[in-house]
Amino acid sequence: MRRYYFTTRDLVTMAILTALQTVVSISAEPLIRGLIHGVLHLPGPGTGQAIFGGILTLFWMLLAYGLTLKRGAAALTSILMGITHLFYGIGPLTGFLAFFVYLITAPFLEIGLILKPTTLKYIVTGAMGNTIFFLAFIAFMGFYQGRWLLVTFIPIAIGLGILSGAFLGGLTTLIVLRNLQRAGLAPREA
Repeated sequence: MRRYYFTTRDLVTMAILTALQTVVSISAEPLIRGLIHGVLHLPGPGTGQAIFGGILTLFWMLLAYGLTLKRGAAALTSILMGITHLFYGIGPLTGFLAFFVYLITAPFLEIGLILKPTTLKYIVTGAMGNTIFFLAFIAFMGFYQGRWLLVTFIPIAIGLGILSGAFLGGLTTLIVLRNLQRAGLAPREA
């Protein structure tokens, strides 16, 4: 019998996490846009991604790795998310440009997941992944719509993106995984 790297369970887990991320993103996007631009009057595009990208995107990718403990799981989940975003986009960014944002992020996730200490691995990968995602997003938004984030605000947004990725992406994933491990629902890293 032939064995494959990803089991059916792994692939179903990644597909379910992709579906959950899609539903959460579609539901949260109008609320985030209203908060960022309507209430806080922060410039865009991309500020919402910088601030909430850790929980809206990176959390699900890192959770896929944490539930399977297989190299490539986070990248494959990122690519699956990109495929779903082909059809509904990331905010105003749609089609192949939305797919490319996820495709560009995928290898950086795997680079971050090479780190050994588990806590550091998730925090660094979340910060790096969200920053790359944010930078790719604002670059494509600029070329696609001719709308650029204010140059003076980009360093602030990058800082917010690093914090969001590290804490809302990496640390939140780690907390969820530790609780799932205590309940016997997730594997423990060696």
